[in-house]
Amino acid sequence: MLKYTSLITLLILQLSFVSFGQSNIDLSLRSSSVSQKVEIGTEGTITFTLENQGSANASNIKVFINIPYFPPFVKFVSAVGSKGSFDVATGIWSLPGLIGQETAILTMKYTPMEYGVWYAEGEVYSVNEVDSDSSPNNGLDTEDDFTRSCFTMPIKVSGSSFGGRQIILEDSKITNVVWRKGGQVIQNQNANTLSVTSEGSYTFDSPTFICPSQGCCPFIFEQGTQTLCCEPLEYFFTRK
Repeated sequence: MLKYTSLITLLILQLSFVSFGQSNIDLSLRSSSVSQKVEIGTEGTITFTLENQGSANASNIKVFINIPYFPPFVKFVSAVGSKGSFDVATGIWSLPGLIGQETAILTMKYTPMEYGVWYAEGEVYSVNEVDSDSSPNNGLDTEDDFTRSCFTMPIKVSGSSFGGRQIILEDSKITNVVWRKGGQVIQNQNANTLSVTSEGSYTFDSPTFICPSQGCCPFIFEQGTQTLCCEPLEYFFTRK
């Protein structure tokens, strides 16, 4: 009787091993802005790279890409993938599958239509198999199936008047903010709102916000003539 029980236990362990082996996928998503600074009237490019770092095949993969593709922010130009197809209406990049160690790249082109900083985020939305170290569509930017890129369009300022311009980090999850101008810490400025009174390049650091691998894009204020839709006084930043 003891031998029979041990045999059943052994069979269960073997089946568990086989089941785990069949689910051993590991989808890793990363992105990169070809140029983080984009001038008015020019096209920008972001590449999204999806890799199955596991040994098993991943099938029916969908990746959601969140970028503000609507006026007056960003105009969609094109999206070309080495595999699969992209639907601009839903923001979904669909791939039939990736075998173990296979990589697919989606190259997206856009034209910014408004001054400021814009973030593009991507995350694996769904897949048939179980990923070994992440869960689809849970919004966790600490997992390797989530990526974030940014690009900045310099904010033009006419004359010397700044008209009470402010940068507002509207996301309540962004805390313990450190503001910098030209790379130097702005003393006694730790709130989520910063008043801008002079030209320069402004950035922020926060332990609760993970920047792109290239670093957070700066808000750049420089002399020039505003020719777009409006003269914004406040520049909001929030995660969607």
